[in-house]
Amino acid sequence: MKNSAPSKGWHTIHPADMRRKELMNVGARLFVRNGIDKATTDDIVIEAVNLKSTFYHYFKSRNELVDAWRERFSTHIREQTQVAREAMSDGDWNGKPRAWVSTPIPVPSVMA
Repeated sequence: MKNSAPSKGWHTIHPADMRRKELMNVGARLFVRNGIDKATTDDIVIEAVNLKSTFYHYFKSRNELVDAWRERFSTHIREQTQVAREAMSDGDWNGKPRAWVSTPIPVPSVMA
């Protein structure tokens, strides 16, 4: 019997961290596409093919999701900057600001 991937939706069983991450990823796509102020909780729930109760299980509000997404984005940038700094030789003081400036800023919707 061929094992096919389950369809995306509310009936699919996901571990909790995967559901939360999926909601954050959908939120990020909508924030980039529509703007943070225009992306609604309903938009996120519809795009994620989830129930509204699922959203509120992981986030108390849309603003809490926005805060979590901003924290994930900031953490990612700090990690990328740290990698660039660690690649420099000791004593390369000119390289530190160069590493900060040259660290690419990712497109938020692809930070899965």
